[in-house]
Amino acid sequence: MSTTITAGPRRRGMRRLGAIAALGTALALVPAVPTEAATTTRIDVTVAEPLPPVTDPTDPGFPSGSIVSDTGLNCVPGTVATTSVSSSTRGQVTRFSGTKEFDCGADGTLSISFRARVRGCAASNFGVWRVVGGTGSFADARGAGILVGTYTGGDACTATGVDDRYRGVIRS
Repeated sequence: MSTTITAGPRRRGMRRLGAIAALGTALALVPAVPTEAATTTRIDVTVAEPLPPVTDPTDPGFPSGSIVSDTGLNCVPGTVATTSVSSSTRGQVTRFSGTKEFDCGADGTLSISFRARVRGCAASNFGVWRVVGGTGSFADARGAGILVGTYTGGDACTATGVDDRYRGVIRS
């Protein structure tokens, strides 16, 4: 009569652990292959945008804005178009969200989404933004930040324009 002895669950686990340790040691001895590191850039960009008279709230109809100050994005001269916008008001607070496209000419475009709010007829609105797409040198961009919009030619209720300041980080 022959007897077969098999390893119990603890012994099999120890063998697996030994094999994993040996593999880890072998991998540690393999020379590392350099990879291209992502570049992180802090940005601070101000865009001057005219505000059209609101006649149809479903039609953004915003004229393009101009980038007037740019640190990090390197998009001067450049333009910014509001490609979509929606808003809702509850009490004294108006919340709005949408998308914008920064056109940086030969360097490509950067598309962002934004969410902001303003209370009553305040002088400024506040919110957040994040990268949702891009082309050219912005094709692999990711990032997010804060935004502050300072109304020009009046307050939130009477303004003829807004200077939107976008601060944050972009990685590519």
